[in-house]
Amino acid sequence: MRHFYFARTLLKNKLISKIIIQKREKFTPDFPKGLDLNSIKLFQKHFEKRDDAEKYFFSNNSLNLDNIDHLIIDKKELCSDRVKEFIISSRSKLCVTFGCSLLDKNILNLPVKFWNVHGGLTPQFRGTITHFWPSYFLMPQFTGYTLHEIDNSIDTGNVIHQTSAKLIRGDGLQMLSSRTTKHFIDQFVKILSSDVNFHKIPNGIKQKSVGKTWKNSDWHPCHLNLIYDLFDDKIVDLYLDKKLTETKPKIISVFKKN
Repeated sequence: MRHFYFARTLLKNKLISKIIIQKREKFTPDFPKGLDLNSIKLFQKHFEKRDDAEKYFFSNNSLNLDNIDHLIIDKKELCSDRVKEFIISSRSKLCVTFGCSLLDKNILNLPVKFWNVHGGLTPQFRGTITHFWPSYFLMPQFTGYTLHEIDNSIDTGNVIHQTSAKLIRGDGLQMLSSRTTKHFIDQFVKILSSDVNFHKIPNGIKQKSVGKTWKNSDWHPCHLNLIYDLFDDKIVDLYLDKKLTETKPKIISVFKKN
């Protein structure tokens, strides 16, 4: 739902000339074999909470494509000549990705600026599932987004803009994730509308440290015990009560404060 909200918001503000939609795996995964009953219940609870949070913030899972030139592709087509020609035909100065697979040089060598919307604060949280790990490590304030230039590695490109979490008492991990996502998208639209000169698109700021690139294989349903059994999904409240580290992330942006 967050991806469709992103596209809908850009379309509403007339900021898209064309759109490419990559089909992905089903939204709610199957739980792994061999889990104990409690882990299965926590797994189901975790993804039900994600569904509820996305419905709350993003309303629906629809996108009207009637009035926009578009492609719907499989993962294997993402870096194909078909996609390359589609981008060229748009005559766009900027291509923004959100949630798709990695682009290769067949696409990145085009005379277009490529920015990626990454659901994590780099360099500490690169890769996947990067809204989970800040809360798991009891640092919910490090939940955030990074808009960065795309290079040949995962989430290592120069940073254009970052936003951090808005911590609201009562938010669990999934509400925090969706709230942070909506905040970034709404702010990004304002930036594109007011701060980006498409005749002179700004360059990003180099990431100065290595950080960590998280993989799907790093995550296991057993990690959910800490979130739900040990802390009852109240890690945001613990932070607001000053019972966790108060270290704040360093937010980077090439734009004025929004």
